[in-house]
Amino acid sequence: YSLLLPGMGELYSGSYESGKYFTIAEGALWVTYIGMNSYGNWQKDRYTSFAASNGGVNTDGKDEEYFAIISEYTNVEEYNTEKALERNFNDMYNSPRFHWDWKTSDNRRTYRSLWVSSEQAYNNLRFVIGAMLINRLASAVNAVRLVASHNKRLKEEMSWGFSAGVDYPVNRPSSLIINFHTSF
Repeated sequence: YSLLLPGMGELYSGSYESGKYFTIAEGALWVTYIGMNSYGNWQKDRYTSFAASNGGVNTDGKDEEYFAIISEYTNVEEYNTEKALERNFNDMYNSPRFHWDWKTSDNRRTYRSLWVSSEQAYNNLRFVIGAMLINRLASAVNAVRLVASHNKRLKEEMSWGFSAGVDYPVNRPSSLIINFHTSF
């Protein structure tokens, strides 16, 4: 159960005192994940808007690589010149379709800052997912420990017994009494 929702294995074992912390941590991690993802999307909207308004970029049909490349070059001609010098002619962009021109280095730096901020938010999501996995694993280990302890106590508390005897009541005939008892 703890692998599905941290803390539920502890609840199953009857010892939710430690499990509640795993559940709270899971909730906090989900809030963090949603917040970081929303921030990354917000920054992505900002950098694409900035590129359209300050760089003359037509954002339709552009992939993530394009948005990364335009953060490093002032305009498409500068990029294509470098690719031509490197003899990477297949990497060159068709100027009208992939046009951009930041006009100033400050515009390019501002765009780059927005782009990096978005990318960092998306990259940090991996750490949040890793923390969720660790939280689940720690909760599962704790739940297994608690269930094993609970089962061990049950074995110690379980007992059975057998007794036999003869009853000699005064006004009735004698009888044989056999008792079998268990406790859990």
